Amino acid sequence: MPAQPDGAVDTREGDRIEAPVVVNAAGLWSPSVAGLAGIALPIVIGRHPVFLVERDAGFGPAHVVYLDLAGGSYVRPETGDLTMTGSLTDDETRHPMDPERLGEDVGLDEAIPVLERTGRAVPRLADATYRRGYAGAFDITPDWMPIIDESPLRGFYVAAGMSGHGFKLAPAVGEMMAALITGTESPVSLMPFRLPGASSRRISDDMLICHIRWHASHRSRRSEDRDAS
Repeated sequence: MPAQPDGAVDTREGDRIEAPVVVNAAGLWSPSVAGLAGIALPIVIGRHPVFLVERDAGFGPAHVVYLDLAGGSYVRPETGDLTMTGSLTDDETRHPMDPERLGEDVGLDEAIPVLERTGRAVPRLADATYRRGYAGAFDITPDWMPIIDESPLRGFYVAAGMSGHGFKLAPAVGEMMAALITGTESPVSLMPFRLPGASSRRISDDMLICHIRWHASHRSRRSEDRDAS
């Protein structure tokens, strides 16, 4: 239910929850949670299909995690002799989706172009057996940088827009958010992660370098060339 002016929330069950500080770290559902407090987040939930193939018995030991930035695909070994693969050339912001559709099956027609690229990157995977595809998703900000900030509603903080990197960034984001809430010095400048969006953020040279390196490991084309897990 919507937040009240005093910072409390009245639930549908009639309970009242009061907290001086609330952190919205709901991932794909962060925009919806923010909406309950009357806050609009500049986040698109972008669809990213992934595919699972089974390596044959003669493949040998599992391969390493590999990103083919030139070819436009990636591979990651999974349990049960499976490999997860997906495209590095799709622009997820052009394919918004309802987060409730996360995990829906994806047809073979979407898988074929990606599997062809995967087979070129790792030739032995060209003989792998296709098992299934499903819809993944990213919570994406206009500049693909996370939002780590207090919202216009005092006491309502946001840690969202991780663009698929939330699990890996969680320890650092937790430290930064704790510093923001307690008013202590953050281990990293919070300036690039402030609301309302990319247009109002000032990115330092060091942060720009980190930003480039970060996305070089996950996306190869951010322009027309990448159209563009």
